[in-house]
Amino acid sequence: MPTSSDIRVSIDVGCHTHSVAIGLPSGEVLDEFDLAHRPEGFDLFFERVERCQRRYGGEVSVAIAQKGTDLFSGSADCRNITDK
Repeated sequence: MPTSSDIRVSIDVGCHTHSVAIGLPSGEVLDEFDLAHRPEGFDLFFERVERCQRRYGGEVSVAIAQKGTDLFSGSADCRNITDK
């Protein structure tokens, strides 16, 4: 069983959806899923992280990754996604 601080949560931030992976330092993946950039998507995020934490114990470390933005990356489409 992992010790404290051994559960890792990584988030690849997107415009409309985010990819999440939960794993151990050994590289073992405990869970992978996508979530919508909406309140119910974040509810799903916390439910899945808490499920892994209950099963494996310890603290949770979260890392967030987002690509750089420029004129060609399409990031301008992300500014007003609630208006679409």
